[in-house]
Amino acid sequence: MPVGHILAAMPDFALELAAVQKLASLTGFNITNVRHGPDERGIDVLFEIDGRPVGAQHTTFHWDEGDNSGVRGSSAREKEEIARKATTAFGMFAKADYRPALRLRIGDKIAKAAAHDNRDLICETWLVISASVGRAAASTLIAPDMLCADNLNALCHAQLL
Repeated sequence: MPVGHILAAMPDFALELAAVQKLASLTGFNITNVRHGPDERGIDVLFEIDGRPVGAQHTTFHWDEGDNSGVRGSSAREKEEIARKATTAFGMFAKADYRPALRLRIGDKIAKAAAHDNRDLICETWLVISASVGRAAASTLIAPDMLCADNLNALCHAQLL
């Protein structure tokens, strides 16, 4: 999101809700009562699974995040937004190796979750990551053929325990 100035990642509640609802449809879990969470406690979305309260942190993957040391955000996302607002065509080359950016997103969210004790509110915290998202499809692209559970577990499992 840098290019002159950094576009801060702003929460998009509709995207967060849609991501949890999509997760429910993909997993077959009985996810109900999906609603906005208390962000000041590091929870974006609250929901229930078979009556158990669960919280989710949501994040959107950007393949170039972390490319510029000390700079937060995605320059690809900023370029995409500038082109969208100007209604001009643009092109960019996406990085095929999603791992460094994904590891960074997960590490940031783990730190945020660790800063809050939510045991009085929820039984567990989930991390929901959106990719290849709507109007930011280019900057959030992960090729589905490159993702597999074994690779994701090798990359992130130890961090998420």
